[in-house]
Amino acid sequence: MEEDKKLPHHELTGVILNCCFEVMKKLGPGFLEKVYKNALLIAMRQCTKSRRNL
Repeated sequence: MEEDKKLPHHELTGVILNCCFEVMKKLGPGFLEKVYKNALLIAMRQCTKSRRNL
């Protein structure tokens, strides 16, 4: 969206949100917060690692 590009760090925000959605889609509901936190950490590492290799 054009509005999103006006926000500071819009590209980074998009990456973070996509990782969050992927974690929720893969794990689903019902886990403790710590499980989601660890899964998000792994997803963020994988995402940033793949972006560095581009």
